[in-house]
Parts: sequence; structure tokens; C-alpha cells
Amino acid sequence: MKFFYTLILFIIISVAAFSQLVVVGTGFNNYAGTSATAPTGWYMSWHSTASTYTASTSVGIASPSYKFGLDTVFVISPQFAQADTVTFWCKGFSISGGSRLNIYSSNDSVNWTMFVSNTSLPSSGAILKYAIPYGAKWVMFVYRKVSGNLAFDDVTILSYTTIDVNENLTAFAPTIFPTISENGIFTIHNSQFAVEGVEVYNAVGEKGKRFSGEIKWLNLSDLPAGIYYIKLTTEAGTVTKKIVIAK
Repeated sequence: MKFFYTLILFIIISVAAFSQLVVVGTGFNNYAGTSATAPTGWYMSWHSTASTYTASTSVGIASPSYKFGLDTVFVISPQFAQADTVTFWCKGFSISGGSRLNIYSSNDSVNWTMFVSNTSLPSSGAILKYAIPYGAKWVMFVYRKVSGNLAFDDVTILSYTTIDVNENLTAFAPTIFPTISENGIFTIHNSQFAVEGVEVYNAVGEKGKRFSGEIKWLNLSDLPAGIYYIKLTTEAGTVTKKIVIAK
């Protein structure tokens, strides 16, 4: 039953502004506080009869959730490829004194780089969403406890895919070259329809830059390294392309 509800969540996420592919996900189905019942491919550093929450007010979609109940307890995802976003449900219980959830990424499972340190963990259940650094193959969540515990559930690692493709553009869609740039300069190639507008989104779907007029190239050199989505508008419709700025 929990798998069914988790699947519904994935479907809801997938019909957001950007279409998404679920690369890795878990709702901690059937986890019973032991390593043998841990989700396949996931590593949790603490297993105990006390390492889960089961009450309906302490879980995401359905019971159970994982409990960050000790300092430096951590959870590591399975290896993945070409993901750019992580979402998860969490809820803090009596958290204070600087307790925080740190999130790290790694491309070799040995060397880790922190890309999130959240000291404002929600006291009511909430879904949090972060961009994953380009090239990451693993994500690790580490709870640094000063006071209070954290319920953790419904982890989803995603890859955005092309959106808003008008059928009139299928054979004549404009393209962007290169798809990976170290200097942030990109050229737009028009096959039949001129590009009249461009919108730039970051990896979590937040709109940044916007350009209008007939556009043949983009200068995004002032943006930080990362994955971006470029929405191209023509008289025949729109198409969105994925690019990477790799400084």
C-alpha cells in the first residue's frame, strides 16, 4: 500500500512545470529498524527499534519514516547517474540549538562535498527541494544534532527532461551548441523557425534570465556552474533544452 502512495507522489512531481525522471527514490517501505529491511541500495548508519517513526503525524505519505535521532547519523543514496535534483519530506521534533541537516555529494563515494546545510528545519511536515551538483553520483544526508530529532521520508532523486515541445517543432526544433560550456557562451541554431524569446531556469525550476527579440546566441557567463534549462519560444511553439555550465 505504501508503494502505491509513493508512486502517486512520484506522478504528482512528474507533472510539475518541468517533466522529470525519477532516478532513485524510497519511502522506506517495509523498513523495520534493521539493516536487513533497509531500502535496496541505501545505507543508513543507525538501525534500532527507535530509528523509525510510525505515527501518521510523523511520516510523509505513509508509515514508516526514518528517524535521525542521534548526532552524525547519516543516510547514503544508491549510485545514480545524470540526476540534478533531490526532494524529501522531513519534520523536526523539538529541534533547537543549531541542529542541522547537511547534504553532501560525491562522484566516487570517498570524497564528499557539502552543498546544503539547513539550520531551519521545518517543525511541521514539509517537502524540501535542492539542486544536486553536476557530476554527482551519490548523495549523503547527515544530521548534526544539538537538540531534537528529525523525521525523514519520501526521498526522490530526479533528472529533468525536455518539456513543452510543440508537435509543429518536432522536426524543426532549434538547437543549442555546445550543450556543455566552460565560458557560458552558447549559440542557437534555427532550422526553420526563428527563436523570439528565451527563458533560463536553474536545476530546481526557478526562472532566472529572460531574453526577447530574435536571438542567435546566449551569454550566460555570469551564472554559476551547474545545470540549466533553456526554454526557446518560436512562432510555432516552444521547446526546452538542457545545458551545463562547467566552469
